[in-house]
Formats: sequence, C-alpha cells, structure tokens
Amino acid sequence: MPMRFVPKRSTQHRIACIALYRLLYRQALKIAIPKDFHLPLLASEYLEHRSKSSKLLVPSQERNPIRALVTRQFRRNRHDTSPRLIHAALTSGYKFVDLLAKAQDPSSPEHEQVIDYLDSHPPKPPKEPKIKPVPRPLLIQIPPRSPGSMPSYVPAERPLPLSSLKGKRGIPRLCSTSHGFPFLRLGKPQSPILSNMLRYKSLQFEDRAQYKEAADEATDDAIEEDMWDKVVENLLVTEGIKTHEDAQDSGSYLQTLEDGEQLVKAEMDWERKDNINRARALMKLMLEEEKLAKAEALERNPRLPPKLLGL
Repeated sequence: MPMRFVPKRSTQHRIACIALYRLLYRQALKIAIPKDFHLPLLASEYLEHRSKSSKLLVPSQERNPIRALVTRQFRRNRHDTSPRLIHAALTSGYKFVDLLAKAQDPSSPEHEQVIDYLDSHPPKPPKEPKIKPVPRPLLIQIPPRSPGSMPSYVPAERPLPLSSLKGKRGIPRLCSTSHGFPFLRLGKPQSPILSNMLRYKSLQFEDRAQYKEAADEATDDAIEEDMWDKVVENLLVTEGIKTHEDAQDSGSYLQTLEDGEQLVKAEMDWERKDNINRARALMKLMLEEEKLAKAEALERNPRLPPKLLGL
C-alpha cells in the first residue's frame, strides 16, 4: 500500500513551492497597473475614486493587488495533502508564471486580461473589528490607610438594577477553593477568566507550599554545609590567607534558607488576611443581592408567603 504523501515533510516539495511563490511575487511587481487599484479597501471610496482618477499605468510596489491574490491562493492551498490537489495547484501556478511574464508588456492581451480581472473584482471592504467590552472587576481595592494595615474591598458596580438584567435576578453564591481563595459563583457556565484566575491562585499556593517543604528537607544539608565552610575558613585563618573578620563576613546556607522560608511565610500570611477581606466584601455583596431579589419577588407577587422568600 503506498504511503500517504505529507507535503511539509518533503524538502523537494517545499523548495518548489517557495520558489514558485517568490517567482510569482516578483513578477507581480513588474506589471504596470492603474494607480486607482491601490485605494482604501472601502467599496464606496474605491468606486468614487475610480470615476475621478486617471487611467495612467504605472508600476506600484505598495498594496499590489496581484501580490495579494498570490498570497491568498497559497494560503488556501497550504493544508492540501492530496497528490491530485497538489498537482493541480502547482500546474495552475506554473501557468500563471507564463501569464504574468507576458502581462509585463502593457500592449499584450495578457496584460489586458489581468487588468480586466482586477477591474471586475474590486477589493472587499474590511470587516469592522468587534470591540469587546472590557470586563469590570467585581471588587475595587481600597488602599490601606497605614503602612502596616491590609487593603479593603468594596463592590465595583453590583448589585445591578433590575432593568439591566435579563429575567429574574439570580443570587450569587459565595464559594471558596480548597486553598481558601473566595469567589462568587454568578451562574453557569463559569467564566473562563474566573477559571484561569482560580487555577493561577492554586498553582501559586502549591509552589509556596512546595518551597516550604523543600526548605525543611534541606535544613540538615545546610547545617552540614555551614559546618564544612567553618572548618575550611578556620584552616584559611590558620594559614594566614584570611583574617577572622573576613571569615565572619561569609554567608550561611542555613540563614539563606530561613530568610526564604520567612519570606514565603509572610506572603502566605498576607494572602490569607487578604482573602478574609475579600470574603467579607463578597459576603456583603451576596446579602445585598439576596435582599433585592426578595424585594423584587414581593413586587411581582405581593401575596407570596414569607416562607417562600428563602430563595
């Protein structure tokens, strides 16, 4: 059974395609085309400029439409794996090599054929980019009043008015990860932004915990390294290579581990206190949403029993 042909694994095929692409690309620059083909991509501006501009044929190297057509066609065919389709595409490319070579003469019928094709296929207007609204944060951080205190949080824009909601008001639920990071579950499906943030927080907590565990395991090794360094330094002092002051200024492996462990512990303690402040703000927000939901339920049905307002 013949093996399947994979174009990207064939060096000869890749070299042939790149050479064909470069040849077509260079030939496109040598064809004299009207100035008015190099216009803004809006169709209205294109047609308006076509009626006012001259028909002078000049070579142009900026936004050449023939080069754009060549690039677009190569991009369309780059995923082809069928030998039949690849053979047809390369055969068509070699035919266009002859066509563009003859079209370099402005008086040739091939040049007129190229101009007629460009005239009948004006550039398409560009698609307007979709501007996505920037999501506002759920909480706003209030800086601490004193250097030693923790920052506090307040809701940014929630609870929202009923007019800006679709349907009934849903009450968010205060949840927490296994590492103690609080968040509000607003609905289903969960936002990818929230999922990525929770994943990042979990990985950050695990990295700090692993560092503390590794530091505890390396304590005995650090003590032995310090003892060995002290023996070596005493020998250097005895030989007169070092003085007692130089020996005392040298660092300590154990001290480095303890400093790193204290830093990680301080970061974890700060994050724990920060999570508590976040949870308080989120709890306040959840209670306000629940209060509004009960009021709106009574407004829709004033005879609703109080027991059913547990929501």
